[in-house]
Amino acid sequence: LPFLKKGYKKASAKYPELAIAIEMQMKDQKILEQSQEISIDKACHPSAVMMEETAKLMSDNPDEKRVLGRFGYFLGRYVYLCDALDDLYDDYEKKNYNPVLLKFGFKKDKNGLSDEQYEQAAKYVNESINLTLAEIANSYVLLDQKRFQEINNNIIYIGLKNTFSLIYNRKFNKKEKRTKT
Repeated sequence: LPFLKKGYKKASAKYPELAIAIEMQMKDQKILEQSQEISIDKACHPSAVMMEETAKLMSDNPDEKRVLGRFGYFLGRYVYLCDALDDLYDDYEKKNYNPVLLKFGFKKDKNGLSDEQYEQAAKYVNESINLTLAEIANSYVLLDQKRFQEINNNIIYIGLKNTFSLIYNRKFNKKEKRTKT
């Protein structure tokens, strides 16, 4: 996007290795989508690696870098899974790539995606999210935090699960109609 170009150039000049890693993962993501990859794990991988590489920049300590990388990897996986479920109906209608739709063989028809189909897919994604959140928590406890620990605890242990719950129940980013009084 044109308005992001200046920021991208500045960031890639400051972090050239990260820029290369992200560009490679974006290419891999495009290839996966074009090939209609069914494996959700494979589909999540490029996003997870982008977050892994970004998180590693937060420390110069090799041990901490390793933990941050693992934390970032699973956070990227979480974001991808949440987005895939959140976009399920739109991707179904527009025939966009979505590995969750492909996994269950949901193809667009005149009846649309049924509530039963959504529930089947959502339960599967929920299981994957639970495993992913466990890995995030496992990595998180290994980090030596000095600041903002209570806020971070709330985000990791409550916020991520609550956000997924909103997505699962199709209440995420839904604007309520306001009536004028």
